[in-house]
Amino acid sequence: MIATLPIDDLLERATRESWRDRLVRAIDEGWARWIGTASDVEAVRLGCYFDQRAAERPPLFFRKFLRHYKGKFKSQPFDLLDWQRDRVILPLYGWKRPDGWRRFRKVYLTVAKKNGKTGLGSAIAVYELVGDGEPGAKCYLSANAEEQAGNSFDDCAKMIKHSPQLNDVLKVNESTHRIVYAAADSFLTAIPANPDANDGIDGSFVLIDELHLAPSREMYDVLQFAGEARRQPIFLITTTAGDGNDVDGIAREEYDYAKSVLAGTVIDIGYLPVIFEAEAGDDVRDPATWEKANPSMGVTIDRARFAEDVTAALGSPSRMTNVKRRKLNMWVGSPKHFIAREAWDACRGELPAELASVKCILGLDLGDTSDLTAAVDVKRFGKKIFVRAQFFSPEETVDARTSEGRLPYRAWVDGGWIIPTPGASIDFESIDEWLLSRCGRGDVSEVAYDPYQAIATINKLTGKGILCVKVPQQVPHIAPATKELERLVLSGQIVHDGNPVLAWMIGNVVPRVDNNGNIMPLKGKKSKKIDGATALITALSRVMVYAPRPASIYRKHGVITGG
Repeated sequence: MIATLPIDDLLERATRESWRDRLVRAIDEGWARWIGTASDVEAVRLGCYFDQRAAERPPLFFRKFLRHYKGKFKSQPFDLLDWQRDRVILPLYGWKRPDGWRRFRKVYLTVAKKNGKTGLGSAIAVYELVGDGEPGAKCYLSANAEEQAGNSFDDCAKMIKHSPQLNDVLKVNESTHRIVYAAADSFLTAIPANPDANDGIDGSFVLIDELHLAPSREMYDVLQFAGEARRQPIFLITTTAGDGNDVDGIAREEYDYAKSVLAGTVIDIGYLPVIFEAEAGDDVRDPATWEKANPSMGVTIDRARFAEDVTAALGSPSRMTNVKRRKLNMWVGSPKHFIAREAWDACRGELPAELASVKCILGLDLGDTSDLTAAVDVKRFGKKIFVRAQFFSPEETVDARTSEGRLPYRAWVDGGWIIPTPGASIDFESIDEWLLSRCGRGDVSEVAYDPYQAIATINKLTGKGILCVKVPQQVPHIAPATKELERLVLSGQIVHDGNPVLAWMIGNVVPRVDNNGNIMPLKGKKSKKIDGATALITALSRVMVYAPRPASIYRKHGVITGG
């Protein structure tokens, strides 16, 4: 159970009598301990309550009707582990809305591998099929690969086959991945990750397993609204951590949303976030770190073997990345990427007001006609480098790119991170106007630019008396700045404002290292843009020209001769 909020403090702040009465009810009826987040507080304010009797129904069902079918627990009743009971099942089925229907309609569960999340998801699916009392229940098991959905279905099928009571009333068809409960006109089925084939389904229960493997958000978008016609649908997501560099995917978006609900920065009374993870800065050798991501430690996970795996990974970055993601449930970048997402995120900070009077280098990377354009201003202030980025995209391509499921362009536009330009292709006149306005503030010492696609724009800027410096994208110009960017990030000497587009592009950079140790930025895939990273490195190459150099001993003392 997550830490509860202090009830005494809540009562003191509860000025409205009805609100105070609801808190008193929670205390008197013994369910105040379930008020653990700001969303729980808001739910109580709106009249939601906790029904202990309803909460206990599923655990009783699991124990009476479901049996484990493999491993050391084979043939034993499906007794919930403490974390499964207290963090998932009891809150999911105990919290009620004022009308008596379930409060939570979406559950996000992320935990390290081998902790029993797949078995738990399957048990919930069987309960939703026969135990929840939903007329004409339609339960769907979805995944991002055929074998994943098959695994969840296989769990359900075998649980049923090992239950004499359920085996009598349910018909399991393994060839079609379908389980039918004829008496209630209900069924459970596994479905492939095909958005077109599944559009319009009416699901009372939907399970998506391993969301971090989703190639796009299309299937997710189809399934999350599958229960719109139901009174109390459940949309359950179970997953482990994904690649920390994949900042634009639906898995990262869902993870960030769940973290925001837990933190109270987002209020959503219908969303149940359950997160078990180690955090950046935790000692991977500490058993306390292991247990943060592995609530089933010592039950489904052998502690001694776990320790051996961690020890074996200590000397290998690639093996440690694997341990962190799969065994500690951490969003860490693959070693093939230039800068890990968590390292870049750690450099986010406030840009001081004093920066307004500090001269900057404005790095410019003009994209193709339908592509993104990046302008990144870089300022040295004290011992740190401060970065702010602005992006541009054709207005008519924004929704198309968003619907492709690859990038949340529309959200980026709404957030001001991307400025839409008129039409279906880049309107360079709009960008030129913005650049002239930006340079008109008086703090731009020069514009550093990649010459590709830039001639017309640069001619306009130079015609207005703005100093523009060409930076060819070649080793002598770019490699030192690329290495310097890595150093600045790892040392915490760069500060940025959290621009998500720039974060995505930084994560897309794959380093190409030549025989002389020079690093050049490359993008891993055609869809993985790096324009913002290129503009940043281009500007940084010029900042390095003006970097203060250590005073020469000769300038301080003069030339000393012997004799």
